[in-house]
This record gives sequence, C-alpha cells and structure tokens, in this order.
Amino acid sequence: MIIIEGRITLFVLFIIYTLVMIAYVNLGRQGKTVNLRKIPAIDAIDEAVSRAVELGRPVHWTEGHPRASKLYDARGVYLVASLSFLSLIARLTAEKGARLLSSVGHPELYPIVKEVVRTSYNVAGHPEDYVDEDIQLMPEYSYLAAVLGRITREKPAAHIQIGYFWGQDSVAVPEVAQGEGCFSINGGQVGALQYLVVLSDYVLIADELFAASAQISRDPVLIMDMAGLDVNKAIMIVLIIAGVILSTLGISSLANLINM
Repeated sequence: MIIIEGRITLFVLFIIYTLVMIAYVNLGRQGKTVNLRKIPAIDAIDEAVSRAVELGRPVHWTEGHPRASKLYDARGVYLVASLSFLSLIARLTAEKGARLLSSVGHPELYPIVKEVVRTSYNVAGHPEDYVDEDIQLMPEYSYLAAVLGRITREKPAAHIQIGYFWGQDSVAVPEVAQGEGCFSINGGQVGALQYLVVLSDYVLIADELFAASAQISRDPVLIMDMAGLDVNKAIMIVLIIAGVILSTLGISSLANLINM
C-alpha cells in the first residue's frame, strides 16, 4: 500500500510544513520581509569592538575545530552563520580602528575568511588597515592549543567564537578568554550551550544563531525563511495545546486524528 496507517497525519503535516516554507521563501525572493526580534548578542558586538578600541587591544574570532564540523556536511550551517558574524565584526573593527585576529580552524574556510575580512574592510572604507597576517590557519591536530596560545599571547579585549565546537573547546577556549579579561560573545550547537552560557557575557541560544545571521546579512530570503519556521512552530504549538486540553476533557478526537 502507498498510504500506511499511522503515517497519514504526519504526511499531511509534512505537506503543510513544506508549503509554508515555500510560500515564505517565495515572498523573500520578491523582496518582502518582516521585522525579526532584536537579538542582544548582535548589539553586543558593537560594544565589544568599542571596548577593544578603548583598551587598545584586539578582537579575537574563531569558528571551531576542523574535525568537529565541515563546511560541506549538515553542521556546515553553523560555519556559514559564523561567517555572517565575521563580516559584521570586520566592518566594525575597520570603522572603529580595532585590530581583528581571526583564528581559522577549517582549511576550506581559510581563503573565504580572508576574502570576507578584506571585503568588509573595503566596504568600511579602510582597505589599508587590512592585515593578512592577522588571519591565521590553526593546525588541525593542535587547534585548541594554538587558539589558547594566541589568546594568552595577544590578550584580546573581546573574544567571539561562533560555529560548531567540541565539548572541550566549548569549555577551554571561553574559559581562557574569560581569564584574560575578554568580553565574550559565543554561540554554537545546542550540546555546547551549557558551557557557553556560563562562560559568556552574551550567548546565542538555539535558533538565535541563524536568526542573527539573517539579521546581519539582511537577506530577505533568509529573513522570510526564519519567519516560515516560526509559523510552522506556531502550528505545532497550537496542535500540542489543543491536544492537551481535549485530552484533559476526555475528548480523544484529536488523538485519534493524529494516529491515522
């Protein structure tokens, strides 16, 4: 049989989910957009760069261990989001006159990071302040030691790590940065949040990482994609609440519908 009992409702929900996402992405392609909730971590980047200027110390950015994620796998979305943050950080450091240190873990990102930073400095009108040597590729098997060593030597005023991190990186890197007096803004996968929340001044939680990326890029398609996800979440929440209420009242019609 093509239609399997017990999967009909899931299939219908999948169709609804897909149609909502297609509709919102198409609206984004037409240039339409919505206002996303302000995310404190984005505003904090300006504060972090300003602090670096006042103290005469650099800003440090990194995206994670190369063996924890790859640009071409499912975890690559974290790296893409991190590059959006990097473009904003680089533009602000160029405008305010702060030094930017980029510790790149992924070899495939190394030329991309250079281009992102160089372009941001050009957009800010300060191409002469771009320093190629400040962008360093960390050794794959000693990424953690190399990043910690750089933070200890350079003593940045602000540390920003956004990407996909192994457990030890989620603890050690922000902890050392905190010990050096860094203003920390961090974001990563859900499994790393319990460490980042404790060791950060600002942290991006769950979908905030991708919503922030959409806000920074101001890409209508990305913004409407986030709006579509919120609509789908709202549909699921309504179904859950309705199911709880009906079950409490002894009405099993919704439960029977879901089990179709």
